[in-house]
Amino acid sequence: LWLASQFGALILLAPWAPYALRQVFDYQNRSLLSPDWLTVFPRTWQVFNLGLAVDSAKMTPVLLVLLVILVVGLALAWLVRGRETPGLAALMLYLVLPVMVGLAIFRFKPMFHPKYFMMASPAYFLLLAASLMGFWRSIRWVALIPGLFVLVSVAYAAQAYYTDQRYWKDDTRAVARYLADKVTSRDLVISDLAEPLGYYYKGEAPAYYMPGEEATAPERLASLASGRQIVYLLHYDHSYTDAQGLIPFLLEREGDKLAERAFRGYSIREYRLHPGAAFKLGQSLSGPGVILGNQLTLEGWQVGAKGPGEATSTPTLASGGQLWAVLAWRLEAPVSASYKAGLTLLDSRGHVAAQSDGIILHNMDPTSRWLPGERARSYFIVPVFPGVAPGEYRLRLQVYDDGRSGQAEGPVSSIQHLGEEVNLGKVMLTTPGGPPVEFSSQDMGTPSVAQLGPIQGLGYTLAKRQFQPGEAIALTLFLKTVVSLDRDFQFRFELRDRLGIAQWVANASPILPSSRWRPGDGVRDWQDLVLPGSLPPGEYRLWMGLAPSTAAADLSWDLGPVHVQDRPRLYAAPPMANPVKAELDGKVALLGYDLEGDLRPGSTLKLNLYWQALKAMDESYTVFAHLLDRQNRIWAQHDGIPAGDNPTSGWLEGEIVVDKHILTIRGDAQPGDYVLEVGMYDAISGKRLDVGATEARVVDGALWLKEVALK
Repeated sequence: LWLASQFGALILLAPWAPYALRQVFDYQNRSLLSPDWLTVFPRTWQVFNLGLAVDSAKMTPVLLVLLVILVVGLALAWLVRGRETPGLAALMLYLVLPVMVGLAIFRFKPMFHPKYFMMASPAYFLLLAASLMGFWRSIRWVALIPGLFVLVSVAYAAQAYYTDQRYWKDDTRAVARYLADKVTSRDLVISDLAEPLGYYYKGEAPAYYMPGEEATAPERLASLASGRQIVYLLHYDHSYTDAQGLIPFLLEREGDKLAERAFRGYSIREYRLHPGAAFKLGQSLSGPGVILGNQLTLEGWQVGAKGPGEATSTPTLASGGQLWAVLAWRLEAPVSASYKAGLTLLDSRGHVAAQSDGIILHNMDPTSRWLPGERARSYFIVPVFPGVAPGEYRLRLQVYDDGRSGQAEGPVSSIQHLGEEVNLGKVMLTTPGGPPVEFSSQDMGTPSVAQLGPIQGLGYTLAKRQFQPGEAIALTLFLKTVVSLDRDFQFRFELRDRLGIAQWVANASPILPSSRWRPGDGVRDWQDLVLPGSLPPGEYRLWMGLAPSTAAADLSWDLGPVHVQDRPRLYAAPPMANPVKAELDGKVALLGYDLEGDLRPGSTLKLNLYWQALKAMDESYTVFAHLLDRQNRIWAQHDGIPAGDNPTSGWLEGEIVVDKHILTIRGDAQPGDYVLEVGMYDAISGKRLDVGATEARVVDGALWLKEVALK
């Protein structure tokens, strides 16, 4: 009879066999790792007893006690009622065999999850019941102790499961009701999840499932959205059908996002499409192709201004508008990092006018799971900050690893850039039209209202308040005027000590001349206030007003405290292993250097440079140190402010600065002859300081310190 029942079950399940086999052999997910029994058994044991909602680290003692209860109880059951041994053995086989088969499958198909062993859970529960019965038959009322322990453990796990919102069911009904109340027959609903929206949703607007497939999505979206005014995009939190964000990119590029609302398990974005919206996605992208760190190639890109029109070489848009960008990638060699792409819009002085970052994905895989030769595209919408001055800007791309290993959340451990930055071209910003520009509290770090003659201060952003001598106070001002200004005003800044006496004074002009301000418009202005190296250390307050007034009362805007730090200064040259005589632009002298480290691929070199200021400088220069091969390719590099936080604008004449650099030689560097070069450059213009008065070799503004041989 048992054999007949098994044969009947086999017949009923036979139609599913081809699908099950295809799932096992065809399934691919490189984000999963092949588990071993040390992962499978403990995790499955936790799920069978307590579920996933409890903290496994805290519940380890409970799980061990449950294991002891099972083993001891089954031993007592076997001793007391030996005739039940065949039944217990069958249950043990029923429990262990699926786990062993699954473990074998997971070795070549990494797809482990305890839910796949659900069919074996009845056997475990029967064995647990037999174990408790073994205690009862052996020690009677004392058996209430393990029984109560099991009951309390299961009750605690159930409470954790039913009160943890991560395991609550997705609120599809609320999503369907919201859409049904909002949409009209002229609208369109798009979802990145095939079901179950269709079961609950009964609204007037048609609803379609649309995955983010580059080959089909643009054309299908153009067809479905033709004649529609509003598009509602439903995103399921756990959907991976559009991991690269192609659909929201196309909708936001060709429309305006009106609202976004979150539901349990979902989010809904509402877009109003522009007239004549076209969702074309260019197949060939421009660009010379840039290899980053010999690992990742940027094959091409397209950049454009949001709105009607194609991509252009120099996009033009109003301040406060949006840029869009498409980047094409190819992996050259395996990488261990999950890289991100950061797009930044910069003015000529390096101020950030717009920024957008995102993980580089191929389907749902970050770069750490790509195979060499795989290609992918990234899609970006880059909102320009409101109130930015019109003018010419450049769009910069940087590829980096922030140490999060592809996770969207979590602390940033250390940022490592891949290769050098890539210039994606120029962008022209124009004066915005339409309603006046306004700032929100999120735009301004510190809202602070002050009246400066005809100009009103709305707030400011000051990233930090402790500075080294010579460092620049990076200040962002949020301003406006309600009347037309017939002349160009200047700003006046003062640092006042505890007695209210001005110890430092500076005048500066706004980036956009005040005569060009539109009445009622918010204006975002950047000021870099370089502190002189001779400024005494201490506590100050930063005050602002309009020039040319010199009365303290006229500087009415209190921008808060500023602390100028003290630091030791060195004027006697310390001992150095390799003396050098070289002058840079007649401003700085390189006295010598020390070099330590193993000259092998993957090793670290410690380089100490000894600089001396020949005169006081207003500029802050960046030091570079490169290890080059004979083809001028960089195999180790470190650029930065001297000594990490000691800008040249704070050096006094005759001062000596010990500048330490750590250079890590790339692991794929080949043995051979290399050159160590150093120098200084202006970070804004990129121009290197001219090297003179030296006997060493100078190439392209770089001083060749030493020729070395990698082993």
